[in-house]
Amino acid sequence: MCASFSAHARPDPQAGARTFLMFCAGCHGQDGFAAYENAPSFSMGDRLQKDDRELLQSVRNGINEMPAWRDMLTLQDMRNTI
Repeated sequence: MCASFSAHARPDPQAGARTFLMFCAGCHGQDGFAAYENAPSFSMGDRLQKDDRELLQSVRNGINEMPAWRDMLTLQDMRNTI
């Protein structure tokens, strides 16, 4: 388990997959191949080198063209998805 998540409930990958399909796949693709030019393609390794804390901040606060999700997803939803 990532150190940044150690003080929190253990991430639930199945719940994260559901959250990804519902909220993220529209831009990042169901299979991780981005549907938009500026969205990272996770299947191509885009952003996978980033620390979980940095990814969490990107999801919470938004980055570039991606909106902030802090008002739509719980912190645990975000952790599950990352």
